[in-house]
Amino acid sequence: FGDGEHSGKILPCHSVKEDGLMRITPATMQALLSGAFDAQIASYKVIDCRFGYEYDGGHIKGALNLNKDEDIERFLFDEVSRQGELPPPSQSGTPGFRQPILVFHCEFSAKRGPT
Repeated sequence: FGDGEHSGKILPCHSVKEDGLMRITPATMQALLSGAFDAQIASYKVIDCRFGYEYDGGHIKGALNLNKDEDIERFLFDEVSRQGELPPPSQSGTPGFRQPILVFHCEFSAKRGPT
């Protein structure tokens, strides 16, 4: 990911130099959950990438526990199969286009979520 990754993001994000991936803060997550971004997004899903026992011990309300690559692929691509076609290409923040948002979550956002 390059410097352009910050461009057009709906949620306030920051990157981490170790992997360059975008992160949100806990305050941004709370704002998302409380509806602060509803006018700017179509919907959101929180993908909890932790192990099942961690998820069962407590999780973000409404989060889906998908901790295997094949589970995530099935979740993402079965939707495309049901619709019969890929959605049109877009970029975060495209004016007039409210996109769905995916937030990948793990304990420290250091390994499982980013992967």
